[in-house]
Amino acid sequence: LELVAATRDDRQAMPLDRPPTTSGEGEGATPPTPTSSRSPAEPRDLGSGAFLVPLPGAPDYASLVIERSDHLVLVEAPLGSRETDGLLAAIAERFPDKPIRWVVATHHHFDHAGGVPRALADGATLVTTPGNVAFFRRAVVGPYTIEPRHGIEGAAGASDPPTVQVVADTWSVPGGPPSVEILRVAANAHAAEMLAVHLPDSKLVFQCDLVRLPLEGEERPQVDALRRLLRERTPGVERVAGVHGEVGRAEDLFGSGED
Repeated sequence: LELVAATRDDRQAMPLDRPPTTSGEGEGATPPTPTSSRSPAEPRDLGSGAFLVPLPGAPDYASLVIERSDHLVLVEAPLGSRETDGLLAAIAERFPDKPIRWVVATHHHFDHAGGVPRALADGATLVTTPGNVAFFRRAVVGPYTIEPRHGIEGAAGASDPPTVQVVADTWSVPGGPPSVEILRVAANAHAAEMLAVHLPDSKLVFQCDLVRLPLEGEERPQVDALRRLLRERTPGVERVAGVHGEVGRAEDLFGSGED
């Protein structure tokens, strides 16, 4: 079922859970957990300028912040504007006087993209995949969906669409150190277009919804896309972090018979 905002101008109507250029992907989105308290989040230092920041009021979500000499890179702005306001406040407290210059959206599912318009409101550049550009541009210029908590909302209604950096395969974010590599993930069971972040200095890959660590229960089929990325494109990575779950060892994703 796809619900859209009621409007006479259908170019402004926005699907609640997937971009207009992609089909069949909204099924994998995880509904947000209701929040009642929004306390400040304490960033976790992952080394070499990388910090994992829990989302205030939604502890099962975390964003990645990379600190550079005069700016920050933010990876993921989950849920919605209220949660992202708390996230931005926590980031501003930990990194005063350093603006967010880049916002990386790993994929379009509503629980991972709902705060993107708010995160872009101060002029940051959005980093996304080709098929999601139109979706995020419409998210920023609005209007609201008929049920904002399950759609993209926040800074909707902005007069200008965001500046977008499109990643078709691999792209290095300028302005380092530290080095930040944005990698297009192979199409998988969760979404046709996704991004992961490789931090060579931290020997870390940050991903979203490909795996939840530690590994427990039935394995997600999309974890094979992450294994392929680790094998073929990120030599030397020792740790895997994510929006959900814990920071774990990359080697734990491979059985004894796998390289």
